Amino acid sequence: MVSTLPEIRDLTISHRLAFLDLDTEANLPTNYAILKLYFSAIISVLMVFWYKGRAPVFWEIAAIALFITGLDESAQLHEVLTAGLATKLFGTEYLSGNQYMVLPYALILGAFYLSSLTLFPKKSWIVFICFVVSGIFLILSQAVELAFKPALDVMFNTFNMLSIVLARFDEDALMFAWEEGLEMIGMSLLCGGLIIGVYTVQKSEELDTT
Repeated sequence: MVSTLPEIRDLTISHRLAFLDLDTEANLPTNYAILKLYFSAIISVLMVFWYKGRAPVFWEIAAIALFITGLDESAQLHEVLTAGLATKLFGTEYLSGNQYMVLPYALILGAFYLSSLTLFPKKSWIVFICFVVSGIFLILSQAVELAFKPALDVMFNTFNMLSIVLARFDEDALMFAWEEGLEMIGMSLLCGGLIIGVYTVQKSEELDTT
């Protein structure tokens, strides 16, 4: 949001703060989020090998889901589908019919969250809460794409509640910051919960063997 302010842009030579602008491809926050997704996918693969052939299905699904999500973010596959295929199928990039473009990624992450129930909250309530909150944030982040009225209401009510603070930003900037910001927070909670889960699982396994 700050990167869209005219006085901030005037401080740069090109009048664009591209490396912080979430509306610009390959920006710094997005690249950081991508690294977290790939790192978490690698950790999940290592956990599969750590179990030596008896790994819970969650770690296998986590490795696949996080790698695909990281690939989607790094290659902008979702944006390509939305801008290209959605327009041909539905005649528009947004709202009408576009929720179906989100469905494949919803199914992938849905498999991740559902499989986590086989391991958490039994192993750790903290991990379970991280996953639940991350899922809520990811759903709220897709309010516009999903045309999901409860999520849209939360978004606009938040804007209205913070209207004094957000008065200098136009609605497009606010909506984009909402989408990308909540998505990154949701992914951070997901990856953070997974790392805590690794520690919790390994610690409990060590206690069981002693």
